Amino acid sequence: MKDAKKNILIVMMNLYNGGAERSLVNLLNTIDYDKYNIDLLLFQKKGMFLKQLPDFVNILDTPKDLQLLYNSSVGFKQIIGSKNYLLLAHLLGRAFMVVDRKDMIRKKRQIRWKYGYKKLLAVFPNTYDVALGYIEGEPSYYVMDKVKAKKKYIWVHNDYTQTGLDKSYDQPYFEKADKIVTISEKCADILKSEFPEQEDKILYLPNISSKKLLKRRSEENIPTEYDPTKFKVLSVGRLNPQKGFDIAIEAAAIFKKLNIPFQWIIIGEGKQRKYLQGLIDKYKLKSCVSLIGVKENPYPYMRLADILVQSSRYEGKSVVLDEAKMLGLPVIATNYPTVRDQVNDQWGYIVDMNAKSIAEQLLYVSNNRNELIKKKKLLVSLENNVNEQLSMYDDLLQS
Repeated sequence: MKDAKKNILIVMMNLYNGGAERSLVNLLNTIDYDKYNIDLLLFQKKGMFLKQLPDFVNILDTPKDLQLLYNSSVGFKQIIGSKNYLLLAHLLGRAFMVVDRKDMIRKKRQIRWKYGYKKLLAVFPNTYDVALGYIEGEPSYYVMDKVKAKKKYIWVHNDYTQTGLDKSYDQPYFEKADKIVTISEKCADILKSEFPEQEDKILYLPNISSKKLLKRRSEENIPTEYDPTKFKVLSVGRLNPQKGFDIAIEAAAIFKKLNIPFQWIIIGEGKQRKYLQGLIDKYKLKSCVSLIGVKENPYPYMRLADILVQSSRYEGKSVVLDEAKMLGLPVIATNYPTVRDQVNDQWGYIVDMNAKSIAEQLLYVSNNRNELIKKKKLLVSLENNVNEQLSMYDDLLQS
């Protein structure tokens, strides 16, 4: 007789472009649905990855209270004069996030949750065997405060010290969680250092990526943006300060002065678009650097690029780097604290976190194409053991 399926709830903010979102979609496309019933709860039921979810995933209707508190499209005209206390809380919450210091936005969200949203939101009606807060912050707080489940797990997708979260606020949540999951060994070490009393609960699970699936998707089309006569540089990520695209654009300005024909495509969207486009205009890079927005399928760009540049100021474990590796694309990555969990000199380059170092490495690889070809061949030969990775997830969900 087969064991009964485990009922799993996964809570996430939305499925816009991002490493954690892509990681979740990859997991849901690979997990064994003979073992699990999966419900997915999104604070905002939107994002380009929604259409990549398999039919087995039950995307829940977002409860009305969550919709009202987290719906960014609610206008002030709808709120003014309203007697709905959730709309008023939404107004106050938005106002709180924009006043004073923008660098404290994650701590502000913690305060907003503690004194406002936590008290206003109803307990979620369903009961589960396991509930996952698949990203640090409010989705995890919701799981811990509002969901009924036998086991509750919190995911941390970044170097915790770089998240901007107040660890004194997270401490009681981590105490209540059955496991604290993170995505690299270095991130696990950092969590253990920050929360030593929770060391036994902290677990490293790799992001799931399927080499076979990525290869198939990379061959679905040929990007029209590429100029085959030029050295092709690619970057992928949210347009936010963490990803360091300002550093990348300054590197492009230096590289351009060396008179090597190149094309640098940046895939992604975010709050820094206007600022980054301003830098491109300032340095007169319009002919060689392009912000092309979000792409539902970025893999054909990876397949055809010569090099991927990751200019991040910090990362947990980069999904983009894992995917580049599987598609045979060498990388230049900045020397952030966790980078050596993913990059070594056999298939990539680690450089100082400044524009000059990136530009110098671009000059080197553009003049040493044979070395790039060798790295590509090495990457293509590497195995990707998805089944071994999935068994680690099964061990957690079945425990």
